[in-house]
Amino acid sequence: MTESAEQKKLYLKVRRHICGQIYNDVYADGDYIPSERKLAEDLGVSRVTVRKALDLLEEEQIVDRQQGSGTRVSLYYGPRNREMDVITIVAPAENYFFSRFMGAFQTEAEKCGSLVMYKQAANGSSLSDCLFKIYEKGFRNVVIWPEDLEICPHELKKLTGLGMNLVFFDSPLENPYADCVCIDNKHAIRSLHEILKKAGCRKIAYVGWEQLRIGNIAAREKFFRELEPDGRICRIPWKYSDRYVRFPDRMMEEIMNELEGADGVLYSIGEFGAVLEKYFRSKGVKRHAVMFDRCPEADDLGIYSLEQDFESMTKRILSCLAERNSMNHVQEPKVYFIDGRGKESSRFGF
Repeated sequence: MTESAEQKKLYLKVRRHICGQIYNDVYADGDYIPSERKLAEDLGVSRVTVRKALDLLEEEQIVDRQQGSGTRVSLYYGPRNREMDVITIVAPAENYFFSRFMGAFQTEAEKCGSLVMYKQAANGSSLSDCLFKIYEKGFRNVVIWPEDLEICPHELKKLTGLGMNLVFFDSPLENPYADCVCIDNKHAIRSLHEILKKAGCRKIAYVGWEQLRIGNIAAREKFFRELEPDGRICRIPWKYSDRYVRFPDRMMEEIMNELEGADGVLYSIGEFGAVLEKYFRSKGVKRHAVMFDRCPEADDLGIYSLEQDFESMTKRILSCLAERNSMNHVQEPKVYFIDGRGKESSRFGF
């Protein structure tokens, strides 16, 4: 290893140390960090190495060096002039829905010359810690499918201030630090409800997940309730969201009994809609059904599905990332709602 490479390694190590201290709340935004001399002694490096690290941090708008006063943390939350050569997608799990999104995203990203990487956030892990590990590796552009991952606004603010460019996918929750792109749930619920009404359904039920702290799940149930104040709502335990966990027959029978009398069902998720409809029909129970997110069994079961417009979503996400990588961009983060696309089965009905 050459001397210059060794020096670079050392000052990047100092930079990582300071960023880690900021992330771990040792230094808050506005705090003064130790002097060059103190940092050099604590980290066992020269003051020249520390100075190079601070130069880099100042260039990245993470610290502000004031002659005679010292260096203080001064996080910048606006856009930055950067490239989009690598984009990391963070998600808690892979499923049919996510694999279709990934396919569309990679296609559009390649047109922009961007390499797409995938990082799975382990169940029970901290989303913020996962993002910081990505940050430490030098990756700044990140698309997050949060699903049931906990989102801490304080941590999100720090990561943005350190220079991460974040966009949330499939999340309608507005926040001041990152754009969000998701399906227009209100429009989608109204569209699916109208399909059932046109089919002559008068007693429409709704089946969704019980995990109402997830934005899309809560929004879909809320909008259904607005249309059907007395409509029956059935919630499925979130533990069955793991695609490797099979729905037990006893649970499906309980849901079937709970939906008794309904002549139409709106499923908030296609994957479990297909599983339940297949079971119900094996028991001789037939009714009109509509669902979010197309799955392979929809045609065979005669289910009308509303697909996410992955192409439009992907283009919007890439546009959000590009805008935040340009100092000419001044718009505050916002939520972008994308209409779904209806897909009628070749034999809608039963």
